[in-house]
Amino acid sequence: MRFWFFIIVVFSLFFGLFSVSSADGGESALFVIWQNNKAGYMNERGEIVIKPQFDFAMDFSEGIAGIKDGRKYGFIDARGNKIISPRFDYVEFFQEGLCAVHEDGKKGYIDKTGKMVFALACNSIGSFSEGMAVISVNRKRGFINRSGRIVIEPSFEDSGHFSEGMAAVKIKGRWGFINREGKNVIDPQYYSAAHFREGLAPVSTALNDRYGYIDTSGRMVIKPEFNFADEFSDGLGRVIINDKTGYVDRTGKMVIQSAFKKAWSFSEGLAAVRFSRDEAGYIDKTGNVVIRLKGKDIEVMGFRNGLSRIGINMKIGYINRSGEYIWKPSE
Repeated sequence: MRFWFFIIVVFSLFFGLFSVSSADGGESALFVIWQNNKAGYMNERGEIVIKPQFDFAMDFSEGIAGIKDGRKYGFIDARGNKIISPRFDYVEFFQEGLCAVHEDGKKGYIDKTGKMVFALACNSIGSFSEGMAVISVNRKRGFINRSGRIVIEPSFEDSGHFSEGMAAVKIKGRWGFINREGKNVIDPQYYSAAHFREGLAPVSTALNDRYGYIDTSGRMVIKPEFNFADEFSDGLGRVIINDKTGYVDRTGKMVIQSAFKKAWSFSEGLAAVRFSRDEAGYIDKTGNVVIRLKGKDIEVMGFRNGLSRIGINMKIGYINRSGEYIWKPSE
């Protein structure tokens, strides 16, 4: 379980998906749970909907969830039926009707029937976003469309995915942004850059390696004065000054002072914060602590669909917005 707890955290942070999505067309959300080292799913009331039976389980995306039986991954629907039999060595989340997979040394994309829509001779492939997916060929990154056709040639040292019509790309050691035609709309000039969210993107400048925010025209609208800056979420940007985390609004005003040892972005009006190794909780948008939790090596994540996933001593549980356990940490 310790290994899978680590994998769940990595998946969630990498994809921004420490969350659950509706199981199917407006039905109740389903949440991954663990019992006796097997994974299953519960609903928002803590009732088991799909019996724990899998060696690993992913959050639902577009009505389908990836599961692992033995060494292979497959997919289930919201009733727990295996709609795509386990045969893959690696899977991502379904996005825009397609899922990136590895199967018997091949990389490609499947549809929701499990059919390989197209395979690619690439070093790596990513999930679709705004109709495009990042691929890597000979250590250069480019983009394909949903037909598998390369629409932006692999020529970048690194890249993010498309968000709000632009993608961050790295050229000759500096980051800039391209549009959907592959044209530079913000020239490469930054040491680092993240995705646009809510019209702003965090970047670090080549001048002093401090982070600020630019708008979609490339204008620096929040001065680079932070040790780190995260993408905006729920109207606020998470920033770090001298190893303490706080939050700024779109004008750059520090609305919650940098006072937390560690904190995460806002979601559903609350942000997870850490006070010490064994104490964490949640703050509201005024900075008031509204939930306090204690536990060995506690990990707290953002709220999605009214619940938040909690890790205590490598065991996973869920709390509601009142801080009450809907599912106590288990393995």
